[in-house]
Amino acid sequence: VEPVSEDCRRELNRALIKAFICCGIPWIVIDNSFFINLLKLLEPGYTPLHKDTLANRLLDEELAIVT
Repeated sequence: VEPVSEDCRRELNRALIKAFICCGIPWIVIDNSFFINLLKLLEPGYTPLHKDTLANRLLDEELAIVT
């Protein structure tokens, strides 16, 4: 399976952050094997980042864009 492009990966990460924040989903879910399998079925070339990366660095980047 070929990895997704950098633009696609960035879009998917941003969509995940928004979904997790707006729906109140705990960050631990991103590391759950069932959730990872779901993401792989939807986009086989995407590998989700670790919860700490999403919850910290990418969340800060997203907040900087919004504010």
